[in-house]
Amino acid sequence: MIMSHLPAKEPFDTTDTAQQRWLDHTRRQIEASAPAFNEASNWQRLSARLEAEAEWQRRLPAKHSTLFPSWWRALVAYGLGVATAAVVAVGVFPLVTPRGIDVEPLGEVATTSETAELRVVFRDDATVAQIRAALVPIGAVTVGGPGPLGVWRLAVPTHQAAAAKQALSDNAIVDSVSE
Repeated sequence: MIMSHLPAKEPFDTTDTAQQRWLDHTRRQIEASAPAFNEASNWQRLSARLEAEAEWQRRLPAKHSTLFPSWWRALVAYGLGVATAAVVAVGVFPLVTPRGIDVEPLGEVATTSETAELRVVFRDDATVAQIRAALVPIGAVTVGGPGPLGVWRLAVPTHQAAAAKQALSDNAIVDSVSE
């Protein structure tokens, strides 16, 4: 209803629009202002600059050409990398590592009143598999060891301490057992 009062659109004419006239005018200005490409003069200018650069390189003293050997850049880059790694390791890592985490090393675990501690010395030729096979049936848990003298500290339930001590004494891979 409101649309009926609008004037009818005229068909779009691509040959004589203001936009087309503006584009033609702009193209003529660009073409008139662009300098002509002269191949011969451009080549002469470029070759003269290349010759001047080559002459400058020839005039350098021999000591300047060997001042920085080819491996020098690689060495400097490596040194900068090492220096950066050292700064990060010393300056940044301590700032980002979490604090307050308690680490409980093996051998510092305390036994409780429900466990008894046995000190065992295994033979030198005993393997880990043999030691594990001796400890699993008696329910022993490694609390620490081996110490400097080869002593292992084992925790066993208090009510099984005597039986565990006897079972370890009877085992061929055990040198000695004590409480």
